[in-house]
This record gives sequence, C-alpha cells and structure tokens, in this order.
Amino acid sequence: MILVIGWFPEAVIHGIPVSPIPGPCAVTAALSASGLATDRFCFEGFLPAKPHGRDQRLGELKKEPRTLVFYESSHRIMACIEAIGRCLGEKRNLSVGREITKRFETFYYGSPDSVLAQLEEDPMNQKGEFVVVVSGATFGSDEDFEKAAHLLSQLIDHMPLKRASEIAAEALNCNRNQLYKAGLSMKRENDQV
Repeated sequence: MILVIGWFPEAVIHGIPVSPIPGPCAVTAALSASGLATDRFCFEGFLPAKPHGRDQRLGELKKEPRTLVFYESSHRIMACIEAIGRCLGEKRNLSVGREITKRFETFYYGSPDSVLAQLEEDPMNQKGEFVVVVSGATFGSDEDFEKAAHLLSQLIDHMPLKRASEIAAEALNCNRNQLYKAGLSMKRENDQV
C-alpha cells in the first residue's frame, strides 16, 4: 500500500490504490478517498428506500453545489446508483466505497453508468456497507451566464434584485450569488447614468 497525502486524482488515474486511514466515521474516510471536492460537502444519510421518495429527494438535491454523501445498503445500492444517474445526470462523478476500513475495502469511481458496470462485474461487489460520494452540481457555461445576465437585466426593472437573480439562475442553471453580484453592478451603472 502506498500512502498518498494531499489531493490525489492523479493516483487514481494511474491505478495506484488509495486507502483511507480509519477515522471517526465512514463519511470522512469515503470523502478522503473519493478524489472529489472536500472543501464543502453535504451528508444526507440514507436516501428513502422507496423509489418515488428516493427520486424526489434526489430531485431536491439536483442543484446542490456541494459534494453529496450518502449511506446505502447492499440490497439497494444498484437502485441508488441508477437513481443518481437518472435524477442528477449521467455527467456526475461518483466514488462508491464498499466495506471501508475492512478487509474487502473497495472503491469504484466514474459516472453512474461506469460505477454500475463495475458493481455488476461480480456479485460480491454488491455485498457489504456502502458510502456513495457524488460530485456537486456544476453551473452552466459562460454562454448560459451571459443569457442569465441578460434576463436579469430585463427583470431587475420589474422586481427586487434578489428575486430576479433567483429566477434567472434557475432558468439557466447559473450561480445565483454570481448573478446577484452582476445585478448589483448593473444597478450601480444605471444609477450613474
């Protein structure tokens, strides 16, 4: 085993095994080995067991920019990963830790489809306790931000800046705080004219 200190996606890319040092809980151990952002994360515990409830909760988390962490049982892990791909999108990066700090500790990395394929390779891959780490939502492109800023410029004449920012951000999947700041600049420019 090689001890890797610091951020290590290159280790994972080059096939170097990464194993977390046991800590106070599986959440921090899974985060440390995920290769995903750890500066801000949101621990959600177990997702609802029933498909409708699980999909609904994931839908509520679709725009969450923080890294998401879930616990999952062996008999629901496949359905959980499928739901993540369906509800959060196939472009999300995942790290799924199985049996963390135990003899058969294993990590699976990639998109939801890729992780499902890795879990399906061997039925034993679906046994044990799981911690699922999902990359946070990313916001739209620069072009989307420009469109959102244009929409914001139209809305701020008719409603409070905060509400206008929320509407423009939701419409074009952009960061509300960045749009709000852009709106403040627009208002300053309009006041100077």
